[in-house]
Amino acid sequence: MKFVKLLGALVLSVGMLVSPVMAEEADSDPYTYTVRIYRGNHGHFASDPDAEYIEFERGYGEELPAYNVQDLIVANADNDKPYVPSTIKLSGEDVLETENLYLGGTKVTSDQDYVVTYSLLLDPVEYTINYMDVETGQPIEGMASSKYTGNLGEQIVLSFPYIEGYSPQALNGRITLKEGKSHNFNFWYEPVEGPTVIPGNTTTVTDTETETVTTTPGTITTPGTTTPGTTTPGADTTTPGGDDTTTPGGEDTTPNEPQDVIDIEDDNVPLAGPDANEPTNNADAGMSLPAKLGLGAVLVLLVAGIIYFLVKKKKDNE
Repeated sequence: MKFVKLLGALVLSVGMLVSPVMAEEADSDPYTYTVRIYRGNHGHFASDPDAEYIEFERGYGEELPAYNVQDLIVANADNDKPYVPSTIKLSGEDVLETENLYLGGTKVTSDQDYVVTYSLLLDPVEYTINYMDVETGQPIEGMASSKYTGNLGEQIVLSFPYIEGYSPQALNGRITLKEGKSHNFNFWYEPVEGPTVIPGNTTTVTDTETETVTTTPGTITTPGTTTPGTTTPGADTTTPGGDDTTTPGGEDTTPNEPQDVIDIEDDNVPLAGPDANEPTNNADAGMSLPAKLGLGAVLVLLVAGIIYFLVKKKKDNE
């Protein structure tokens, strides 16, 4: 009997010693969740027209990458109506429920399936996103403006793309295509120092094969056609001005923690348009003040000369 008790105590002691080791091994290999984005019915992935969906894995609490549907998807050429990719939403959920939209930076807590939705272009309007440096007030070097198409009056949520060496003002920006506006929006970034953590892999899945590629959130390397940071802004990229209420201010040089979603106001300054403060570039500005004064003086002298001539002629005739 004593031998049985001694054996039991020995087994319990060994179990207690082994348990922390097993727990440590379990912690070193945490469970990952699978997130899929399906292309929907009216478009295809820009880099792989045959892909049915893309998928990527994230650990608990890790963030969704900053994918924008306008970069991810191209409308099918054989659509009988002018469809354009609109948003990415949770599969089976109402697209009007904004909390169910795919938002870059959202924490992953479960396996999730998303699907691309499309809109009919009934009142099409082009809009531009500029990627701006807070410190210089200029477009970030190497970041060309993005141009998209939507419907007038439409509200759109776009993720701030990843830019190496910069921290975004927010993870996502909500814009509205208002009538009478230039549809020119600024996404502001703050320079940061130190390495940036880049998440892992994205898998493109087709009917016949699976291909795994490394991707950086926001760069749209798979799928997609443009990698921000590799294109130099052209002549149509000017420094937007105006009363942009989304410009970060203050003298604190510490980068701010990005907000989840913010409303981006229309900067109301068309790209490559005339500068209203430069008379040489503005046909409505008219002549300068010295020119106007000079012209006025000439007119006064001319009128005075005419009056003098008429008076003198009248006296000569008397």
